[in-house]
Amino acid sequence: KKKKKKTVKENVEDGVTWRRGKMIGKGSFGSVYLATLKKPPPTKSQLLMAVKSAELSVSKSLQEERKVFNNLQGCPYIIQCFGEETTTSQTGETVYNLLLEYASGGSLRDLIEKSNGFGLQDSDVRRYVRSILRAIKHVHDSGYVHLDLKPDNILLVPPKSQGKTTTSTPATTKVKAANNKNKKFMAKVCDFGLAKMVKQQINKKKKK
Repeated sequence: KKKKKKTVKENVEDGVTWRRGKMIGKGSFGSVYLATLKKPPPTKSQLLMAVKSAELSVSKSLQEERKVFNNLQGCPYIIQCFGEETTTSQTGETVYNLLLEYASGGSLRDLIEKSNGFGLQDSDVRRYVRSILRAIKHVHDSGYVHLDLKPDNILLVPPKSQGKTTTSTPATTKVKAANNKNKKFMAKVCDFGLAKMVKQQINKKKKK
């Protein structure tokens, strides 16, 4: 009989500083949950994160991804990693969690599918491609190759300038709802579970 692969169950506990929300994705690595900070900064009413979780015994891919993120810091075109944490499920199993930036715009694949075959606007394509190329240049300059670059792994994040809060009225709420549909999202590369360090970089580390 084939052994069933362990997956994170729904009854996974919250983290020390964050509260686990609904599951928003699932893959071979484990599950992705929406999460909020228990004590958000005074400037923000609710700060969202995406938490990738897997039972510790099968979390090697996530732990390797964390190592890659450590070496890719400082690039605004790569999804931010806020750290790692282990939690315990209600059944007593230890769960490894990777805390990541939440992309409210979904993936590039989602956007393409929503275009109903009409494709994206040229201006948006140029902007996304520019961001992706800058991200990949940073990855290569850091001594890595991504190895899994595809629309699913390009996430769309609203610029920070669009996160400012203002006093709402019934009239401004309607305007905001209309503007949200036309947000100029920023493309960010994610999912470094298959990323590899190039040989030259490995040799440099061995010599140190």
